[in-house]
Amino acid sequence: MSLLGILLNSLTAGDLWTLTPEDTDSYIINNPLPNGVTATGLADIHFWLQDEHSNDPANIMVSTGNLGDLFTIPGNKMVPWTAVTTDPTPGHSGIYTITEEPRLGLPSLFKLEAVINTPYLGAPLVTGVYAQQEPGSKNVRIDFSLLLAYDDPSNHGMGDKQSFLEFWFKSDPSSPQWEECIMFESAGGAPGGNQKQNGPINHSGSYYAIWKAGDDKPNFQTSTGKIRVMVTYDHEDPYNPGTTIQGSQWDGYEVANGPTFTLNSGNPMLPYPNSDHMFFQSIDTNNIARAGSYSHNGQFYPVYDLTSADLQALTGSSGIPDGKYAFGRAASAPGSPETLHIIPVNSSSSGGS
Repeated sequence: MSLLGILLNSLTAGDLWTLTPEDTDSYIINNPLPNGVTATGLADIHFWLQDEHSNDPANIMVSTGNLGDLFTIPGNKMVPWTAVTTDPTPGHSGIYTITEEPRLGLPSLFKLEAVINTPYLGAPLVTGVYAQQEPGSKNVRIDFSLLLAYDDPSNHGMGDKQSFLEFWFKSDPSSPQWEECIMFESAGGAPGGNQKQNGPINHSGSYYAIWKAGDDKPNFQTSTGKIRVMVTYDHEDPYNPGTTIQGSQWDGYEVANGPTFTLNSGNPMLPYPNSDHMFFQSIDTNNIARAGSYSHNGQFYPVYDLTSADLQALTGSSGIPDGKYAFGRAASAPGSPETLHIIPVNSSSSGGS
């Protein structure tokens, strides 16, 4: 199996790193480098600084943030390493990211750019997603970086927010339907290790997972597959206070790329007497594919092609006609509370790709 066409997925999360607003905090790296190598790309700069870190880990430090690898460098190293003529941080160190400035007809300039951090308060931020099939196997290695908000912004010692990690895959980029990756090589070891699998994840950092794609998708090949890494904070179920929801609860369907249906007001809504979990379990058991979406008060409910037999199994009532039906919370009468219903929608649709 070949996996190309990887999706970079930005979600939004601890300390957020940005370039400082000062133009003077940008330093051109001397080239050739101090190790004698003439840098032609950022990889050369990265390898040089990693070697400097290995040789002097107490003074040259490496960490990872939303900008990638960050390098802590003492001011007294900046004069021999860059075009600056005076120590920019006397007696102290600065934190830098590395950048490349292309020049027309001339070699690129490589720079150390000073960065600053601010506490991040948004949703989980996933960056640097890269997936590649492991040689000689059907396993796929997925690398990514994750930034989570602090659990308590006023007390960073409480750590990051508790979260849940998911991986999704689709073979056809034009399809609105993703499938969840289930089978992973066991991460094992301590919970704080860098290898992950779908499940709880509670720390910002750089990680990888080994998806056993050959087990999830036997006898399957694609050259256009996409991988999505999704992280969501644990949160309280709004319909069951005191109950915590883990995971996105996403069914893998991209609403924007699929058809949208309108309410069929000529047929009554059908109250659904059980939990939403039981409804979706029945849909999955019977391999009923999602046909599109129905917009209701700012939410998009899934729509399915249901037969009379499907509807009888779901509601216990016979004689309900075949058709397209949405599922979600709606009021059975004006002013009444919204409860779970199977909602008839019109057979024609709009939108989709």
